[in-house]
Amino acid sequence: MRPQQMIRLADRINKQALAMTAIRDEVHDFEVRLEDTKTQFDGLAEQILDGSSSEDTLDNSRRDLVSDAMSIKAACQTFMGSLPHRVPFVSSNASGGGLPNTSNASSRRRFASLDLTLEALESPPLLEAPIDLAQLDHVVRTDCNAFALHLSTGVASLQQRLVDLDVVLDVRAVDVKLAALRECLLRAEERHGALRETVFATPDAVGRSARTADVLTPGDG
Repeated sequence: MRPQQMIRLADRINKQALAMTAIRDEVHDFEVRLEDTKTQFDGLAEQILDGSSSEDTLDNSRRDLVSDAMSIKAACQTFMGSLPHRVPFVSSNASGGGLPNTSNASSRRRFASLDLTLEALESPPLLEAPIDLAQLDHVVRTDCNAFALHLSTGVASLQQRLVDLDVVLDVRAVDVKLAALRECLLRAEERHGALRETVFATPDAVGRSARTADVLTPGDG
């Protein structure tokens, strides 16, 4: 590898490092957004269960949270889809640019050490790549896959929070209906008790009325 090629390779490696740094920072930002939104879902679920908020407030909060969750999900999917195009892979670029492999470069350097002609002395030295370019690209691909998997897991967890929130809402709706039913049953029992008292008291009232009538009615003869 000639000095000019080494300079170009160093530039590609630097660009790759900068791209990975930017990707790592974006992944961190997504993690913060995902965790914050999941925390809000948990908080809203607690409000639903303890009945501390009105129905309108809960509906508005849920609508806002769902909108945020869908926005984050779409952003994560776009980000993950862009990963293969954002990272420059140095080994493929190096081979495409006609850079010699390490073994050929080593052989030429060894032969050049025995060639003491003027032409050999005037030609620029051949250099080896200081790192394994294929291994470097493999590490970068592995990191990108790990980032994508981590975000996918975070998005799935956020979607589960939404499902859980809807379950909590259904449970609250059932509780409200059960409470209304219990109240109706209680009123019915109260009315039934009052009706029984009325029915049981009726014979005594009729008997008293009859006895009173007998007293007031003059006897025969």
